[in-house]
Amino acid sequence: MKKMGFVVLAIGILGLLFTLAMDTSVATGDFGRRVNNIGLMSDKQNLLIFFAVACVVGALFTASGWNQAPRQDPIEPARNNIAKFGTATAQQSLFDGRRDISLPGYQLFLTKRFSIEKNNTLDKFVIGNDVFDDLPMVLADADARYGQQLDDLAESRIEAADRKLKQRQEHFALAEQAAFARKNALRKGMRWAVGLAAVAFVATGLTIRQQSIEVEATRLAWQSTGKVIKDCADCPEMVAVPAGSFDMGSGSSGLSVEQPVHQVKLPGFLLGRTEVTQGQWRAVMGDNPSFLKGCGDDCPVEHVSWNDAQLFAKKLSQRTGKTYRLPSEAEWEYAARAGGRGQWSFGDDESQLSVHAWFTDNSDRKTHSVGQMKANVIGLHDMHGNVWEWVQDDWHFDYKGATHDGSAWGIGGDPKRRVVRGGAWGDRPEKLRSAYRDHYAPEYRYKDTGLRIARDL
Repeated sequence: MKKMGFVVLAIGILGLLFTLAMDTSVATGDFGRRVNNIGLMSDKQNLLIFFAVACVVGALFTASGWNQAPRQDPIEPARNNIAKFGTATAQQSLFDGRRDISLPGYQLFLTKRFSIEKNNTLDKFVIGNDVFDDLPMVLADADARYGQQLDDLAESRIEAADRKLKQRQEHFALAEQAAFARKNALRKGMRWAVGLAAVAFVATGLTIRQQSIEVEATRLAWQSTGKVIKDCADCPEMVAVPAGSFDMGSGSSGLSVEQPVHQVKLPGFLLGRTEVTQGQWRAVMGDNPSFLKGCGDDCPVEHVSWNDAQLFAKKLSQRTGKTYRLPSEAEWEYAARAGGRGQWSFGDDESQLSVHAWFTDNSDRKTHSVGQMKANVIGLHDMHGNVWEWVQDDWHFDYKGATHDGSAWGIGGDPKRRVVRGGAWGDRPEKLRSAYRDHYAPEYRYKDTGLRIARDL
């Protein structure tokens, strides 16, 4: 348990250091956005909390390991065995301690062990150079010699055991010193871990508090804007979008074409309060190319290509003396989110989509008059659904190398394909997400594709 606690503690400390060193824009992802629609938390704060908890858990496991019973001296069983064995003469006889020279078997053993021979010439018994008068005397001498051998063997074994015991005691002492040093190091580590965990919790709380203040300020700033400007009687109504920054794209839960998440800082600009209507298009261009003309002048113009949209912006600029254009992809997503971090401008609750957008569940497979659905915070209608909206950018398969200033991104893209945003009346909710992006050829015309105009302040 102590080892497991130390591992968890080490992971927690390393994780805290790594997370604290992370850049906020890198750490922010869809996980934080899904917490709520104003995003009071980000991935960085969640990581801080996770690793801080890991530090505390690891410290508790490590501390519980110190309270375990001390390790038994490994020499004690050997010492007990030596005390139990006693002398070799009492334990090592081939006859279980029955060294009785009256036993024929023991006599035969002694005769063979010491090569007792009988000298028939002298009628005496011989062991080596020693001569004995009779058999009892030679057997008694052989028994004494065998006892001495057993005693010598026991002494040598006891000496060897003592040497081994001493070696083990020295090894045990070194191990105890090392364990004591490790324990002190772990105690210091635990104190540091608890301190870091406390710092992490405080830092996380302060960060969440600061971010909540910033988010509330951003929300109020977006609500206080939304001033509507109209440059001519037939011109689209334009909403003032405040300058600011946001995290564009979606994290690991999104599509690869929506990654990586990157921070974009934009100046203020104007964006159409609604999609360009059939009536507004006719007033500028003199015709109505829409496939669904029966919907009426207040319905979005559709069946227009990207090239058609460029011509509309040019003629509108000539009429008003202002510079109208298609919004960049970054401007479109920034305005759609309107300071939020959810999947849609209103958050992550898909059930609310039916009051904000015309899509496959409620559109009856056709367009509807603009401005009927609930607007986002800044007052922009139909940012989700009704018709796809052309933006200025060339198509790129992901955001690697994307611009960070909000301008249209053309370098490295495919000019034969242009980006559309927002989804349309025939699409499912996932295609209406603020981060969702698709593309068509610039000459493409279809009954679900229109535009929303932008201009510089």
